Amino acid sequence: MSQQVELLSLSRDFENLLTEIFGATGQGLHQKVNSVEDQLPPEVTKKLRFIASVRNGVVHKGDVDAATLENIRIRSAEAFHYIEGRRPAKVAAHGDVMLGVIVIAIMAAVLVVAFR
Repeated sequence: MSQQVELLSLSRDFENLLTEIFGATGQGLHQKVNSVEDQLPPEVTKKLRFIASVRNGVVHKGDVDAATLENIRIRSAEAFHYIEGRRPAKVAAHGDVMLGVIVIAIMAAVLVVAFR
């Protein structure tokens, strides 16, 4: 994967996460970070701004050196870890709950028959 494609994909992933988890608004990673800055720790905000700046530089000026790209990958992993940790727990759907109730009822019936 080229550096440009990798950074565009990474930026898009962060934009989507910020929108989904924090309700970010705006166009592009910089604007989305601005819209939810009060919900993020300063170190995460700084990492996301760095990623957005390097991404913009690559798009407009060309490739970056290997050390910067590795730095982006490290900062991305750290920011991703923080953001994903803020994702609300998924609430079970009604069908999932009913399936669980049915499975428990069947297990109870099996135990009653087995211990008669």
